[in-house]
Amino acid sequence: MPNVAFHLDKAAARPNKATIRRIVNKWSDAKLEANHSYIQWLFPLYTAGVNPYAHRLRKAETECSAGSASASAWVVKAYKRMLAFYGWRLVDEETGEVARLKSRSAHRERMINLTTHTHNYRRITRILASLGHCGFARYKEQLVTFLGAQIKAAKALPRPPKRPKRPSRKSSRKAVKAYRAELRAHTKARRKYRKSVAGSYALLKSSYKRFWAPTVAYGNKRAYKRATAASPSERRRLSVFFR
Repeated sequence: MPNVAFHLDKAAARPNKATIRRIVNKWSDAKLEANHSYIQWLFPLYTAGVNPYAHRLRKAETECSAGSASASAWVVKAYKRMLAFYGWRLVDEETGEVARLKSRSAHRERMINLTTHTHNYRRITRILASLGHCGFARYKEQLVTFLGAQIKAAKALPRPPKRPKRPSRKSSRKAVKAYRAELRAHTKARRKYRKSVAGSYALLKSSYKRFWAPTVAYGNKRAYKRATAASPSERRRLSVFFR
């Protein structure tokens, strides 16, 4: 059971040969961003990922991992590390409550990194699905709830002006000049908005609706399976971490 061995800190990820202890405790944010072969080991799925050396999660492994105090503890540590990487923190290990990092500057910096490196959206989808497989359904439920609330709050804040309407070919030089000035102002405002916290959360709306919310859609078996490759009944699997 390669995935269980990794979560027990008894085997290293391939091909980078890093243990879960090293990844969680030693790797910098920059390394977590640049490397693309560790996430499949930290949060394995039933489906294959981009790392050919990683192993698909087997159902027998989910039971073993959920029933192991040591493996479950490392899952929590890995989850907390990835939350920090995205600008968030685990407030309560028992309930799974999530909040922003206490440092406003750190939170903003990590959020901008998230939305400028959009492959992280897929990583979040993987994390949510894997948590459900390994007995941490309450963790993914709380993260989805947190993200939904942040996105909703961002939508209520002022947004940049709409792109100005292009003048017709018959427009005067003055109208064309005014249009170009408005376009420059629009572009500047748009860039500023995208680098704001509100703008960053607003950019997550599509991924939230299409990929993240379905990972907790227990009442819609088809949507849930499409998002996680599993049955909603896995919600009943509870990690020994909570017992």
